[in-house]
Amino acid sequence: MINFNGDIQSTISESVLTVQRAAYYGDGLFESIRSFDGRMPFWSQHWARLMKGVQALELEWPELWTSSFMENEVLRAGIVNSRIRLMVWRTTGGLYRPENNSVQYLITVQPLLKNRFEWSETGIEACFCHSIQMPIDELSGIKALGGVRYVKAAKECAQKGFQDGFLTNSANRICEASSSNICWVKDGQLFYPPLGEGQVIGTLQAGLLSVISSAGWIANARFCTKDSLLSADEIILTNAIQGIRWVKSLERVSFDNRISRQLFALFTEHLDQKLNGMVISNRYSE
Repeated sequence: MINFNGDIQSTISESVLTVQRAAYYGDGLFESIRSFDGRMPFWSQHWARLMKGVQALELEWPELWTSSFMENEVLRAGIVNSRIRLMVWRTTGGLYRPENNSVQYLITVQPLLKNRFEWSETGIEACFCHSIQMPIDELSGIKALGGVRYVKAAKECAQKGFQDGFLTNSANRICEASSSNICWVKDGQLFYPPLGEGQVIGTLQAGLLSVISSAGWIANARFCTKDSLLSADEIILTNAIQGIRWVKSLERVSFDNRISRQLFALFTEHLDQKLNGMVISNRYSE
């Protein structure tokens, strides 16, 4: 017997049972992907991160579920300008120790109004989050289900009256923001936390670093502290859905956006060129 919000039922429904391990243990992964006019220019980066997570969780991934197959499954869900969530989880069975490692997947598509990233003139007002810390371990870097730490951080920011917040890891270093990767500018140089600091491996940040490197900019991996950010000239947030955003203030300390704006323009130009070379999917019109 089960009690679901006061409704006594004899058994768990088949649809709920299917996602049992995802709901009970957060035993799975997800990717948040943005499409532009029916195209997913960063699919390969998302796929690589997903496969890293599959390996880390020791999931048995079907050979037929190739990158092309799964991309096609996303297209079948109907995308135009969309926020796409691809979720995979271990099949029902067992408690903490699973009975098998086969996987299920779910794809959801939420329409977006714009077909490109947009530059914000207002910037982000941010704070340091003190309620949680990000662990550094073998699962660092993957997008695992069960984002309760990010939920707690986001609520802390809202309660303090800020739009975003910076998170520390178990070594008390800054590793990421509540929903974005971070870079900062000091004396004309761009810096970012090295991989393995507890942050999610950012697909858009990786794309930005590749683009600016090709354009002759130098970006350096460096441990990040609160002082690193408070003494920076600019702070930049990168996110697969929202793109590149600049931080207007951190703990009431104000920042510039001159280089942030340049990098946004450079990346937007690269994105346009990439999209122009891709075939537009018309699967959503079928």
